[in-house]
Amino acid sequence: AKMHVRAFFLLAFASFGTASPLFEMEPDSYSPNRWQKTGRAPKDAKIQLNFMVKQTNMDKLEAIFHLVSDPTTPFYGKHLTNQEVHTLVAPKPESLETLRQYLSQHGLTGEPGTPNGDMILVTTTIEKAEEILNTQYYTHQHDKTHQIVLRCSRYSLPSEVAEVLDLVAPTTSFPSVKDRVFTDR
Repeated sequence: AKMHVRAFFLLAFASFGTASPLFEMEPDSYSPNRWQKTGRAPKDAKIQLNFMVKQTNMDKLEAIFHLVSDPTTPFYGKHLTNQEVHTLVAPKPESLETLRQYLSQHGLTGEPGTPNGDMILVTTTIEKAEEILNTQYYTHQHDKTHQIVLRCSRYSLPSEVAEVLDLVAPTTSFPSVKDRVFTDR
């Protein structure tokens, strides 16, 4: 029995040693406010995950914005088209490939949610989402509207995947809900 235990620990250590360290994404963003956790999300429930891939050239976009907004420059009023903006800030191809490979390792494929691919959409089950995000999803209900959402308190990704993303949603952020004002008529 000791031999089996030692072999298990060696195998576990060897597997862990080859795995990339996990990086916790958005560590301080979980703030449910008026949302009450009501239980674990059903494993077979469907969820659409939005992977927000880091954009490039944001500094250049800001510089162009100032140039086209300043009447003293020759570029004043010469705004970029929507397509030109998408092309300018498009993620690095290697960033998209890193995400594609990670999803593929888990039997998933993503679809572009924007023209330049800076948002990748993946529809999957809660069970698979929990696996790839190293988390647990729960149902949360708003105390006034009774709206129900699926959220987690934290999530993590392998460091090489985390470094190409800004965030994944829906995860730790909650929708804002305006209180309805009812009047007697």
